[in-house]
Amino acid sequence: MTKRLRKLKHTIDLYVPAGISSNHSFDWRTTDDMLINFAQSDTLGGITESIKNAMKSPGAAFDAASDVGRIIATGANSAVSNLSRTALNPRKDVLFKSVGQRQFQFDFQFASRSKEEAMAVNQIIFMFKFFSHPEVLPGYGQFLALYPAEFDIDYMFIDEAGNHVINPHLSDISSCVCTNIDISYAANGSYQSLMNGEPTIVNMSLRFMEIEVLHQGRIRKGY
Repeated sequence: MTKRLRKLKHTIDLYVPAGISSNHSFDWRTTDDMLINFAQSDTLGGITESIKNAMKSPGAAFDAASDVGRIIATGANSAVSNLSRTALNPRKDVLFKSVGQRQFQFDFQFASRSKEEAMAVNQIIFMFKFFSHPEVLPGYGQFLALYPAEFDIDYMFIDEAGNHVINPHLSDISSCVCTNIDISYAANGSYQSLMNGEPTIVNMSLRFMEIEVLHQGRIRKGY
């Protein structure tokens, strides 16, 4: 029996960082021409007979040439290629495999001017670290762990009425998992702190990966 999944309502509001982008990747792969694959199934079949027929009837010359090409394509006889002074036309087929899952990186810099601001920065970093790590289940010898939390990311702005609304001009982001967190407490190579030791400059870099593989239906909805 496993624990029920819980949907937590924790919201973190951050400024929109620089370098916003949406990357769509697609996996296309090349393969040998399909005709070559057919040729490999019948390498030497009928070649002698085709050449004999070509010598008797000009109309059969095409069949002989096809058989010669089939031998060259399968690599069965390099001498035939040399004598005929012909080589395989390296035609390729392009096959679609899959759509890549989008990844996003957000870089933030926090500059604390007071103890209260430093505490708020620490809380933000704690929330991202806490929900990006798994929860070890008690009573199972610590062999089982619940998956880390998923993140819903929205780009927002303040409209003329002062309301926080989702920006319709930027691509929507489906539910994500956090794949990397980088925290730097020494901006520009030097560490600086407040009177109680709180760092004044903290850089945080977050990387997320969408769980969903997009398709045309989702693109129509703004993703």
